[in-house]
Amino acid sequence: MSGRSLDYAYLKIDDIIENLQYRSNLTQLHKTFIRHLTKVSKALYDLEWMLSGDTSEGSEIDAIRKVVTVNEELESVVKDAKKAKKDLEEVLTRSSHEPPLRRVAYTVQQINAMKWMEK
Repeated sequence: MSGRSLDYAYLKIDDIIENLQYRSNLTQLHKTFIRHLTKVSKALYDLEWMLSGDTSEGSEIDAIRKVVTVNEELESVVKDAKKAKKDLEEVLTRSSHEPPLRRVAYTVQQINAMKWMEK
């Protein structure tokens, strides 16, 4: 089932790249940005084909890694973890009328239930 999972978004970026390349007043920054867009387009292409089942899972990773660094990925994970911590603290605060050990036991039960549901 070739493509369509992202509605061929990479083609729009390819059109933008082509339009920019024909301009005569491009600075070095513009040219560098075009090279970046080219990497983004390739990553989107590979991701779309993987999501559509045309290539195997993981085949998109190399192209995405050329756009997203490990540090950027780590920053994203840390941001998500901080949000999860804040959400957990809010829930625990709302349930502060329960004894602390019961709250923790309940939280552990919820986490274990989520793990069971993932299987």
